[in-house]
Amino acid sequence: MDAHNSTKRLPLYLQIKNYILDEIQSGKLKPNEMVYTGQSLQKQFHVSKITTEKAFQFLLEEGYIYRIPGKGSFVSGNIEDSVVMRATPKNIAFVCPNLKSHHILNILLGVEEVVSENGDNLLVRVTQGSFSLQKEILHILLERNVDGIVFYPVEGKYYDEELFRMKLTNFPFVLVDKMFDKIETSYVISDNEQGAYEGTMALLNKGHRNIAFFSQYAPTSSSSIRARIKGFTKALHEVGVENPYHWVFDSFDEEVGVHLTYDEEHRDKFIRRIRSFIDQRPGITAVMAVSPGNLSHVVRGLRSVDAQFVKDVEITVFDIDEYLDYSRVPMLTINQPSKQIGIEAAKILFSQIGQPESIQKLVLPMDIKTI
Repeated sequence: MDAHNSTKRLPLYLQIKNYILDEIQSGKLKPNEMVYTGQSLQKQFHVSKITTEKAFQFLLEEGYIYRIPGKGSFVSGNIEDSVVMRATPKNIAFVCPNLKSHHILNILLGVEEVVSENGDNLLVRVTQGSFSLQKEILHILLERNVDGIVFYPVEGKYYDEELFRMKLTNFPFVLVDKMFDKIETSYVISDNEQGAYEGTMALLNKGHRNIAFFSQYAPTSSSSIRARIKGFTKALHEVGVENPYHWVFDSFDEEVGVHLTYDEEHRDKFIRRIRSFIDQRPGITAVMAVSPGNLSHVVRGLRSVDAQFVKDVEITVFDIDEYLDYSRVPMLTINQPSKQIGIEAAKILFSQIGQPESIQKLVLPMDIKTI
């Protein structure tokens, strides 16, 4: 049947809408089957993308179709009941420890881009690095019936009943930047091991052999820290370096989840440990800082040893951030695709809302460059 022969007097977007509706009601397009692409309809009806999008929007608002970002439009499962399916925008939450990090802010921008394109609402909640506040925020969001959560968890190995509640009830949530050891979940992370490996090899290829790795968190507290240490040591072992002073860690109360960012006492303790570490191990020519915030403490620790030493040592840092001193060049950076992490996490979350039992895991490459 030529779609142009019917209801020619109707606006083109309504002709397209009615054409798709006829296909659905006749059974040619079945529940959860993908609807024709915008490009094919544009070609068939000789119209612009704006016209087909308007037709899709009417079908969406009336509940005949639903959309999965990055995949397309699909026929709703129950046509009689689907009128309420997309009439009200979904409420998506982004939960994170802080909004001071460029990495976290760029993840948020990626999530917001997808949520906005989908016509839904985004709620942002900040845990301030506290396990107790994280637990309270998750509880409130679940009680308020948000439709899904993109979740950047507090550093540490602490688990609470809200996390297990989300898992046991198949509540849609996607981790960003972290993985859980005890809970099988969807996540989007960077390839921290490979990034650390490539960054360390770059230092080794410059002739550095005495390289220190500094982190304000112990490896037990963070999957990303563990992966970075693994890549760091892998590179050292490959070139036969048996370095007696690979790293120094500080720790925090894993039952409370206090970030050094918020605790001056812990910051000062970490800086003192860095100075002690350097004093006891002369000959270090390069350091690797696990984050930009971490780097600010490392530089203060190095400066407390000797003002010239902090200028001579080569610094490598994970991620570019507002904490970095760009006047010091060159500086090797190992960068996460932060915005892409947010985009991919939001896409996975929307697909989980349609299929709550699905688990998707995505690891994105990091970018090594000198600034």
